[in-house]
Amino acid sequence: MRKTVKVIAVTSLSITLIGCLAFIYILLRTNIIFKNQTVADAGIKDNIKLEDVSKITVTYKGDKAFAGGRLRKADFVVEVTENNGRKAEINDYKCAAFDGDYRLKEGNNEIVFSYGENTASVEVEAVNPMYLGLYAPTYEYKAANKDKSVAKVDKIENGNLSYAEALDNVAFTGDSQIAALISYNILEQSNVEALVGASADYMEEKFSLIVAKATGKDAIVVHYGINSLSASAEERERRISQYTELLSRLKAEVPDTRIIVSGVFPVSDTIYNNKLSFAYINQYNYELLKMCINLDIEYYSNNQYISGHQELFSADGLHLTPGFYKDYWLKDLILTMGL
Repeated sequence: MRKTVKVIAVTSLSITLIGCLAFIYILLRTNIIFKNQTVADAGIKDNIKLEDVSKITVTYKGDKAFAGGRLRKADFVVEVTENNGRKAEINDYKCAAFDGDYRLKEGNNEIVFSYGENTASVEVEAVNPMYLGLYAPTYEYKAANKDKSVAKVDKIENGNLSYAEALDNVAFTGDSQIAALISYNILEQSNVEALVGASADYMEEKFSLIVAKATGKDAIVVHYGINSLSASAEERERRISQYTELLSRLKAEVPDTRIIVSGVFPVSDTIYNNKLSFAYINQYNYELLKMCINLDIEYYSNNQYISGHQELFSADGLHLTPGFYKDYWLKDLILTMGL
């Protein structure tokens, strides 16, 4: 008899526990226990029914933008809140700032997003890029997934990937500072069109070859300037005009290839006073940055780092060591520009 009662009691307790668990599960599913709690979906959802959306929110996660420049979609997180309280990040919103010829103005810019009848806005501050210190900053807005770039550099540092492999879909053109990528056996000749002493005149002369190397590539890095740099404002303006025309033509020829202009490298402190034109490197780079913004192409430079590491220069003070390319410049180029 006692055994029967014990079995009945255990059975009743099990049924009670199962019933409680089922009840708690139902409450959680219907959001009764946590009425104010919202559940964020993993990943990005598109094509959410408009009638299911109660509001839209936008967050800007980028840095200060440049006046006259464009915005990157990657710098915005757009979320909708559904009527059931659930939140989801979306991509299929509408925003005029990513269409046509929209340009940021200096100061605060109100960027409006919409999803159906729901709208939200966020302010983005745009600064004049010509007044940001001694060195012209990088202008990058087309990088896709920089996590892949980090993984790529990790493989390079671990000896599992060469620069030639890492940059097999990137072309380079320029002067001796780019030709060094070949002479130092860092990249393949097939991806490089460069010549010692070259200027934009060389780019014009070899334009068809440069187009051929850039066609089908993810990006082309263009590096000219030190050999044509002048103390004459008129000559510098002429060179910028020439460069602008060539880059415009290149952009038209390879519209699916990112064009990245590399700023003129600084020279070492030991030769800085040897030529008056060297004093205009930073000013010239700002003009290159302005040109790139106007052309909707990208600009890369980190001359502050180079100037602060004089050991990177070769004995002549103009060219740079293999260590500069292998241990710094190419890694930074990959990471900063998302190559």
